[in-house]
Amino acid sequence: MKLSTARTSAFTLAEMSIALAIGGFMLAVTILTSVSLQKSLNAVDNYFATHMQQIRIVDYISRDAKRAYIVTAATSPQTVTCVIPNYIIATGDPDAATGVGKRRTPTVTWSANGYTVNYGSRTVNDAATTSGSAVVTSASSAFTASDVGRAVTGPGIQNGTTIQTFTNSTTVTLSKNATASATGVTMTYGTASNVVYSISGLSILRTENGTLTTIASSTDNLLPNFTDVQLALANTEYVTTTITFLPIFATNLTNSQQNTERTGTTLYSTAYLRNKRRG
Repeated sequence: MKLSTARTSAFTLAEMSIALAIGGFMLAVTILTSVSLQKSLNAVDNYFATHMQQIRIVDYISRDAKRAYIVTAATSPQTVTCVIPNYIIATGDPDAATGVGKRRTPTVTWSANGYTVNYGSRTVNDAATTSGSAVVTSASSAFTASDVGRAVTGPGIQNGTTIQTFTNSTTVTLSKNATASATGVTMTYGTASNVVYSISGLSILRTENGTLTTIASSTDNLLPNFTDVQLALANTEYVTTTITFLPIFATNLTNSQQNTERTGTTLYSTAYLRNKRRG
């Protein structure tokens, strides 16, 4: 009897090598594509996350500028300062007995420059300060003994400063020394808050009466501009801010490349002041 033999076939060594090479190539392409896609997704996520921070900064500054009595801006250092009336009566205010948490009733006065609306505070434009001294004078201030303890804000006056001592109707002593010597200073005293926007590293900070809040952590530029323009027949003030950041698309960029990438992230905002002071 004749036995039959079964023939089996298999890959040769050359065929196995080719198959392994193709498989390794396809795996490498898949890994590289996945890594590139992940980098792109991270970059887009970082871009839009930082863009949302830009929008938050714009919202903060626009809100405070529209509520403020006075807004000043400086590009060196980059800061925006808002003096905001306290519309709501708070504990410790001179008029707290009328009801904490209630809306404060404003007073309206008329001068040659137009109407001035005050919410428990007063603004003068002729204050004189001396660097290193706490004494402030103003011919038009009409200070009274009841002004002691009230908040004071203005150029050259430190955050959290109050009137400590009443001397006479034109002179008071503050709780902190002035940081600059100047005349014709615009100063507000009474129930008002001092809000300062500033930059620290890649963070933009908001400081209200000494209380610090970080409102953005990835931005790297804040270029404020404060302008007086003529609209219709009345002076109108507005503040323009330019906010940028460095998107994370590549590493080891030169300064020129960084500036180019920042250009595409610039966000502008213009806020018109509702409470333009004319007194």
